[in-house]
Amino acid sequence: MKVAICTNEQQFRANRILDKSWAKNFPGALWVSFFADFLKKKGVEVVTGDVALANIQVKHWKPKDILVVQALDAEYGKQLVKLGAKPFILTGFESPLHAPYFYDQLPKIALQFTHRILYSGAFKSFSIRKGFNHLAYFPSFIRNDIIRVKKWDGRKFIVMVAANKYFEKPFPIPIPHYLSEYFDWMRDRFAKWQSQTRTLAIESELITKRLGAIEYFDSAEKINLFGHDWDNIQNLPFSWQKRLGKIIKRLKPKLVENKLETISFYKFSICFENVSYPGFISEKIIDCFVAGVIPIYLGAPNIEKFVPPNSFIDMRNFDSWEKLHKYLIKVDNNKASKMIQMGRNFLESNKGKFYNQEEFAKFVSKLVLNLRFS
Repeated sequence: MKVAICTNEQQFRANRILDKSWAKNFPGALWVSFFADFLKKKGVEVVTGDVALANIQVKHWKPKDILVVQALDAEYGKQLVKLGAKPFILTGFESPLHAPYFYDQLPKIALQFTHRILYSGAFKSFSIRKGFNHLAYFPSFIRNDIIRVKKWDGRKFIVMVAANKYFEKPFPIPIPHYLSEYFDWMRDRFAKWQSQTRTLAIESELITKRLGAIEYFDSAEKINLFGHDWDNIQNLPFSWQKRLGKIIKRLKPKLVENKLETISFYKFSICFENVSYPGFISEKIIDCFVAGVIPIYLGAPNIEKFVPPNSFIDMRNFDSWEKLHKYLIKVDNNKASKMIQMGRNFLESNKGKFYNQEEFAKFVSKLVLNLRFS
């Protein structure tokens, strides 16, 4: 038996995702290398989809001996299944805002696979006729990541670590120099008009809320911003370019080598997902628990089913930035310590362990081994 890990990420090909030193640079990717290690001990070889396909082409492997573990609608996964490999595990760790076409096709894709590991909202789009559904817990940390909690007094106030992303490209200036860009934009816009998933996701997007948080807390001189691509904000709507132009120049956002260590020196971290979608909880809030900082969360409408409500500040409880700000100022050392400890306790709980990359890798490994020895 062989296992092919199939993603659309070019930087993961040629078995690179199996290298821990490489995989740790990408949120949610390290579990794959642990998964490969666990199965290797049981005599099961794990490779990336491109490597599996190459072995089939030179007739070293037979497609029927390969189990496909596929992320979203990965092309190599589809090619391998078409050749006769078994569609075994489907994972969906991206939100509908950035993977709308996958969610559009999910009813067709999902039922090919024996196991589906998806966010809770995804299961409403198809009926269970065969196979097994598993809730997706974004694999976010390993135990060695956990940082000693810093003293509350003396910490900086609030931080945000987020890349400069937006859910659509601004309308380009249709002059000859930008003609190719214009046609690319038109093709992209037409495809989005055809996606019902994207239309619904845009109605629930939270990227605009992130921009609002930057604007407000900069005016209060309370925030530090980190992340890539902030040196050029022309991807944002013109109104936000105007509102944030001077702010971004003043904040001078830069990349961080160690996100966990960086945010551990702050009292609060703004953790807004890119969209509000049932079960979609990324690494952002888990990173806060690992770093010992209090998360200000906005995202999954059913967050309380996954994370203890007394371990984070729920942005939905505040109808203005001013009210949130006043509340944050009143959080003292005693209250902060209790919230931070709740987050730490959660990481060691049965549910919290699902966010541990090693534990998640063990869970997926068992699915494979149960098939092998059944």
